[in-house]
Amino acid sequence: MKSVNLCRELFDRAVERTASPRAKLSVVSNGVLPEGSPAFVEIEENDGPEIFCSKITYLQVFHEARVFLQERNGNTSLSDADTYFATLGLLLTTPEDRTNLNLHEAIILQRLKEESEHQGKLTKEGHIFLAREIMAVMLLLTSSLNRVNKSPSLWLLYRKLFTILKELFPAFEVDYQRLFLTSAERHFSNFYCWNTFRWVYDLESPSTQAQLLTAVWDFSSQHPKDSSAWWALGHSVLNLSALSEYSSKDYNSLRSRFGFEQSPHHASEVNSVGELTQYSSEIIKFIEIGEVSDWPPFGCLARLLRYVTEKDQAQFLQKWYNEIQAFEKKYFEINKNSVSLAIYKNDRGLIFQRSVQSLLHRKTLLKKIGVLVFFSTAEENPS
Repeated sequence: MKSVNLCRELFDRAVERTASPRAKLSVVSNGVLPEGSPAFVEIEENDGPEIFCSKITYLQVFHEARVFLQERNGNTSLSDADTYFATLGLLLTTPEDRTNLNLHEAIILQRLKEESEHQGKLTKEGHIFLAREIMAVMLLLTSSLNRVNKSPSLWLLYRKLFTILKELFPAFEVDYQRLFLTSAERHFSNFYCWNTFRWVYDLESPSTQAQLLTAVWDFSSQHPKDSSAWWALGHSVLNLSALSEYSSKDYNSLRSRFGFEQSPHHASEVNSVGELTQYSSEIIKFIEIGEVSDWPPFGCLARLLRYVTEKDQAQFLQKWYNEIQAFEKKYFEINKNSVSLAIYKNDRGLIFQRSVQSLLHRKTLLKKIGVLVFFSTAEENPS
């Protein structure tokens, strides 16, 4: 019978030897690691340990796990540790393999059933197993592998583990910021990552929400092109009860799947107009200081300003309107064609290009929320 030594070594390193949920995995090209290096090389970075392996090792993990499970030919014991590690190996290499996902979930549930005490409480060993499982999944979701990091099935598995943890192991602290920010940093506009971020945000306590909001603002301000991050920022700032209710229903659906009682939905405390205008001011300042020429920050701002009064909208955007009017009188009317032509000619330098692109987005935003009409009407009918 084949062994799963590579699979076991990798996940042992991630959840035992490092004793840290902060480990991340990078698969590098063959020849990058020094000759004679072990299969997995662990390097301590400032933000935690990073585990490196070559593409050859990565393929060996796949081969080892696949052969092991095929030789079992369905005759797998859900309590067998090697079977568990083999399923983890396939999650790393073929994360959308439905058969393997089902087997892995069955192993988790069987193990938790075996480690349950009176009234469904977990034994100490059960707590350890569940903690290691979520750390292993976090290792996958923060890996350098695009199809693993962005796997919808793995992010769904994470939601399932989140649900089980909330019920059976509420005291376990998960480093959400580390998970989401590392995953998002490694792969641009990671929709499934930020979608799960919004889901967790809706279900967490106000104190955790405040931490997550700060984290997503910091990330977004460093990544103006990342539309998924900016959408998550808008979601967090608005904190709408209708959106959190959707997350709560999905959460309760998972609870039912695992035999837990339904949890009542607690309406979110919607941010006040004052808080919305505060965040809107920060985004406007960010756009102006950086001459931001990417749309996502503008899209986020437009979303927020729909929840403040028309008067407040006008107060925020009067300066932009004036700048657009002054530019158009001096140069040309701002629209997609004129801006594209100005950028194509490139006769005024890069700074001008960025400025005119930013002005185009500002004008587009004014149109989207109807403020452009408000300003025009005010000019035609001064009080």
